[in-house]
Amino acid sequence: MARAYRFSRRMRRMRTLLPGLRELPDGRGYEESHLEPIREAWENPGWTADAGFLAAVATTVRGRPGPVLDCGSGLSTVICAYLAAQHGATVWSLEQDRRWYEYMRRVIRALRLDNVELRYAPLRSHGDFAWFDIGGIVLPGHFPTVVCDGPAVFRSAFGPVVYHAWRVGAVMVLRSRGISFDEILLDDVEDERFPALAERWRREGVATTEVATPTGRLLRGRATAG
Repeated sequence: MARAYRFSRRMRRMRTLLPGLRELPDGRGYEESHLEPIREAWENPGWTADAGFLAAVATTVRGRPGPVLDCGSGLSTVICAYLAAQHGATVWSLEQDRRWYEYMRRVIRALRLDNVELRYAPLRSHGDFAWFDIGGIVLPGHFPTVVCDGPAVFRSAFGPVVYHAWRVGAVMVLRSRGISFDEILLDDVEDERFPALAERWRREGVATTEVATPTGRLLRGRATAG
């Protein structure tokens, strides 16, 4: 009962705070102060992106109509869905952990986020990297925005080579499926595995720019080839 009460309280706070995201005047970008209260209400600080990344995601999704690919479900899913609904777009969210997937299903129902296509997609090895198994998932052929705050790739599950490849599959797997994108936002650039990932994406024709925010750094990647 205590767990159910906490969940209900959390969802009430989210329903109170989320409408504020739609009150920002056109042409303005979100700042950390817009997202931090929502991040605190989410109550999962250890696994939630920082407010700077969430602000960048919110600004991008709000200003770019079209479907969103959310690599790793969580608060980013909620924010993307809430804003993408303004232009009738769907958020496709991939989740590797079954328990968290079930939790996010409850969140989506509680917040009535009818434009989310949440998919359970455990990680699959692709030789020197691992990525969500999307073999049985029919995705749109183009995503204006890809949000990459996952997956979590553990050395114990895949070994050192795949562990160090980290999240490179976001570009490789989409292109292997013939799925294009305009921009990809990557969190956790402080991770020791980030420099190798950025270099590999550049070799794949993705122009990368690191962006500093008051709460951390992120990567913006823009497709230039492939």
